[in-house]
Amino acid sequence: MATNSVFISYSAADQEVAIELNGRLKKLGSETWIADFNLTPGHSWLTRAAEAISKCSSILILLGSSGPGHLQLTEIDLAVGRQAKERDLPVIPVLLPGAGLEVLELVPSLTRHNFVDFTQGVSQEGLLRLFRSSKGPKLQDRPRIHRKVKGKHSTNKELLRIAIIPKGNTHSFWNYVQIGARCAEKENSKVVVDWRDQFPESDETKQETKLRECLEDGVAGVCLAPINQRSIGKDNDRISVFA
Repeated sequence: MATNSVFISYSAADQEVAIELNGRLKKLGSETWIADFNLTPGHSWLTRAAEAISKCSSILILLGSSGPGHLQLTEIDLAVGRQAKERDLPVIPVLLPGAGLEVLELVPSLTRHNFVDFTQGVSQEGLLRLFRSSKGPKLQDRPRIHRKVKGKHSTNKELLRIAIIPKGNTHSFWNYVQIGARCAEKENSKVVVDWRDQFPESDETKQETKLRECLEDGVAGVCLAPINQRSIGKDNDRISVFA
């Protein structure tokens, strides 16, 4: 298993939603380890799971309304044990549709962890937040944007994750931009829109921070209306400017 994989822990009761979530994360570019696909017949579950947990770059703990499964509790212990030694290792509880906050009380070792809330459904924005939190694949492994380079077009056919950084949060214009972006996303199955949180229009520092985060996240491209044209740099071919 690649060391930048995401380990997905889940109970048998949540198998269906776990498989769906795995597929959506892989579509965004994550490499994953999930028992249903990675655990082969004839091998010890505990041995294989422990090996995967020891090598992965992040761990997702899926918790449904029925709480953690018996075998899943062992995976959680292994994950938390590794995190105690490696503080930067993300161990992320994910509350699934139908679950409540009380499910975290069933796993005392996770009660102080920040969690991802899918209790009302798995939204695209929530999925992207989970993707970023779990770090995903390395920057060089992610898809690049179709663009014109010296008069020629790139022909990469992989999924394109495009970040949009709005310039402000007070004008209705940006609401229309977001609506248009979501419509384009629905019309093109190869594009995923990563809409970044809005901020005051005069906050140049925060816009620069968000731009840097997008580029570090490895998005295929960034669309923004810069507060300061000079702050975006001239040589990054993943940035598209609009007024």
